[in-house]
Amino acid sequence: MSKLLCCLVLAVFCWALSPEVSAQQTHPDGLFVGLEQFGKQPPKPDENGYVWYNENVLTIRGDSLFLRKTLVCYKNDTKYAVASSATTMSAYAGRIAEDGTLLLKIVQCETCGVELQQNPETGVYEEVPDRGKTVAIRFEQDMVHLDGIVYMKKG
Repeated sequence: MSKLLCCLVLAVFCWALSPEVSAQQTHPDGLFVGLEQFGKQPPKPDENGYVWYNENVLTIRGDSLFLRKTLVCYKNDTKYAVASSATTMSAYAGRIAEDGTLLLKIVQCETCGVELQQNPETGVYEEVPDRGKTVAIRFEQDMVHLDGIVYMKKG
């Protein structure tokens, strides 16, 4: 009985991770990459000729989305990896709604501040849970438009 239950759980888990698009899903699964510039001005090289970006890697599976931001730099159209100790990394998770919106919540951020609020009963300051932010998401062929950034399908 125990082996049958394990096999059944494994089969359901594998089915849930299947990359096939369901009949009601209107967007593709996969890995998408986009570059996010810093600020609103066009990116300019630093004193060494490097241009800095957040490389955003977006993973979509069903209605779930995971976004990871990593600091990268380019010089003469060549990408250079940045040592992990110097990167500003953050990660977000979200769920795509039927109305074309996405609720994103921070799951990891090395440089984000933490909002605190004093508990009126104990007087102790406690972390305020992340409420997330709702953003529009749009799909077209092998591209995803999210929060002003264009992501291209990889692979």
